[in-house]
Amino acid sequence: MHYRPAVLLAVLLVLPLLAREGRAQEAPQAQRYENVTWHRIDYVRYKPGTQGRALEIIREYFVPAAEQAGLPVPMLVEMTTGEWDVMTIWTLDGGVADLEWEVSPEGVAFQQAMAELHGADAARALGEEYEGLVAAGMTHLGLRR
Repeated sequence: MHYRPAVLLAVLLVLPLLAREGRAQEAPQAQRYENVTWHRIDYVRYKPGTQGRALEIIREYFVPAAEQAGLPVPMLVEMTTGEWDVMTIWTLDGGVADLEWEVSPEGVAFQQAMAELHGADAARALGEEYEGLVAAGMTHLGLRR
């Protein structure tokens, strides 16, 4: 008798399921993640020829403002392969609830620090300039156990 590989694979996958049906079904238990940190990972691709200026804005203006506001500075990784120029990794100290803000308290503190360091108009212009350098972005969430 000759068995086709697809049929044999289907039988091998279904047999353990049938064997489980004979056992008493256990009620599912709610289980929360313990001892994890949540992270937001942002990928950014800049318009051609603008990465140097974008990184200058980050290092010369954004990082000092974050530090002045007492905010954490994300890990910034310059990518050497792939379609993205940089990756930033932010730790979400409040877990995924940190993402529930339309304008977060940290965002307000950062904008205030930018205005204090550079003046409100210059801070706004720097933010607009940086955004104008960005060609595309993508965000992922992840947890670390």
